[in-house]
Amino acid sequence: MENNQSLEQRRDFIKKSLGLAGLVLCAGSMSTLLESCNSSSFNPNPTGNVSLDITTVPELAVNGGVVEKTFAGQFNGTPVIIIKVTETSYLAFCTICPHEGQIVSYPLDSTSNIVCQAHKSYFSPTTGEIIKGPSPSGLKKYTTLYDAATRILTITG
Repeated sequence: MENNQSLEQRRDFIKKSLGLAGLVLCAGSMSTLLESCNSSSFNPNPTGNVSLDITTVPELAVNGGVVEKTFAGQFNGTPVIIIKVTETSYLAFCTICPHEGQIVSYPLDSTSNIVCQAHKSYFSPTTGEIIKGPSPSGLKKYTTLYDAATRILTITG
């Protein structure tokens, strides 16, 4: 009987120890998860400088065309929304929502709003300014320069 009681005590000790170890592991993971939600941990204004041969981007062949492109080593790896306004005019916006750092959805065309699906902030496709939603400001608008002779679009910001 004493052996059975000792065996039960060991089992109980092991169960409690494993439960405590699991709790400690979960607490450590939760701390990391909560820290990743901290809005100060993202950069809503990544910078870069790229040249893009427009002939390689079929979405920008027509006025009103829209594309989302990522440029290796530029803009912190964040995609850029590019909109063709006219034959020689382009707009480019950062895709990071200033509210909490989520990536916004690029518009279907040059007249549709840019939307952050996470918290429903809406941005103008012509200025990047906030239209409605919890975002404290608009999207970063990059400077664009198009060379019609070479068909190269330079995006800086």
